[in-house]
Amino acid sequence: MIRKIIFRLHLSVAAVIGVVVLMLAVTGAILSLEGPVTGLAERHHFVAAAETAPLPPAALVRAAETWGAARETPLTATSLRYRPDPRAPVRVDAGRELHLYVDPYRGEVLGHGPGALDRFFTAVHDLHRWFAVPSGSVRRARAVTGAVNLAFLFLLVTGPFLWLPTRFTKRAMANILLFQRGARGAWRDLNWHQVIGIWTVIPLAVIAVTGVMTSYPAAADRVYPVVGRVVSGGSWGDGPRGVEAGDAEGGPSLHGVTTQASSRDASGTTEQAAPDQQAAPDRQAAPDRQAAPDQQAAPDEQAAPDLATALQTAQGWVPRWRSLTLTLPRTRDREIRIEIRGAGDGQPQKTGTLTVDAANGDPRSWETFADETAGHRAQEFLRYAHTGEYWGVAGRVIAGLSSLAATLMVWTGLALACRRLRRWLTFRRARGA
Repeated sequence: MIRKIIFRLHLSVAAVIGVVVLMLAVTGAILSLEGPVTGLAERHHFVAAAETAPLPPAALVRAAETWGAARETPLTATSLRYRPDPRAPVRVDAGRELHLYVDPYRGEVLGHGPGALDRFFTAVHDLHRWFAVPSGSVRRARAVTGAVNLAFLFLLVTGPFLWLPTRFTKRAMANILLFQRGARGAWRDLNWHQVIGIWTVIPLAVIAVTGVMTSYPAAADRVYPVVGRVVSGGSWGDGPRGVEAGDAEGGPSLHGVTTQASSRDASGTTEQAAPDQQAAPDRQAAPDRQAAPDQQAAPDEQAAPDLATALQTAQGWVPRWRSLTLTLPRTRDREIRIEIRGAGDGQPQKTGTLTVDAANGDPRSWETFADETAGHRAQEFLRYAHTGEYWGVAGRVIAGLSSLAATLMVWTGLALACRRLRRWLTFRRARGA
């Protein structure tokens, strides 16, 4: 009796949400390919590595803005993204609507986006998260996808209960664990439905639960503090020397950075002068620093930010970095923020933000995933666990295959439901006759 009630509930819920789950599964499988596909498309802009040194960041910004001067709306660069491959172009972003690929050695614009591929994945992303509805209806659409994920989780819980045989014989277990060769019609659909569901129930449950959390911010706010306590921030990127040092005034320590007065050599390392060698120059330079107020530089006349030194500091900060995104400061800004990624875009535990002095490139602070609040760590974890990216390439592959498996599972489930409906209608007509 209980098994029959659960089956009717399982069938009813599946019939209601089946089409939406099919859409989510198909779009999820497509989005799992976004990173590799866009990476291959970006390789189209790779250049031959030159023997000369790359152009400084300021020259690349000027090249991009010169290219954008011919547009109706002048281009204003906001960030630069570097890859460790010497053949990779530098991506110059101008807000969120435009980006350029610039040759790092010649300053030539190799291409710009978003292109057709970027627009395609953006459309699929909007369809997956909120049915591509207008911005005013996004919140309600996300609530619907959250409810569908919750209902899909119910199907994942009740499905194995219905598929497990009443008697655990070798043949009965083979029917739900292995694809049966030669199966046709309804028996084939049932076999595929059970086998796919049994082998993918755990990753699909993770996808469904994280999907619910990202769709309902109110529920997520209560879950984040709990999840954040068990999400380890780890330790990543403690600087080139990996030591703790305080600043000259005895302030808080900075991972891997000595913020005392230092001179930077050409390789990006710092050399501390001996105390007896510092005193005399400071006394000699004292009269020069006591300039009259009218002779001091005005705030608007500050020197331009030293982007080249800031980039050099970031490149030597973390070994085996995968990308550097240098946010271009305004003229009055005294700091430059550089996001350093040591792995794929979906691993926040291997991402940090280095803040350097805009005048001389000296590091000021280093913020990593471990420095975030428990709630923010949980938010990032659930977001990237939904796509499997938190666990790197293996997680992305498992999530993509699970989404493809869910597509087949929903398709076979709808086929079984349609066959059952057809038999019921035939029976009603025969009974009426």
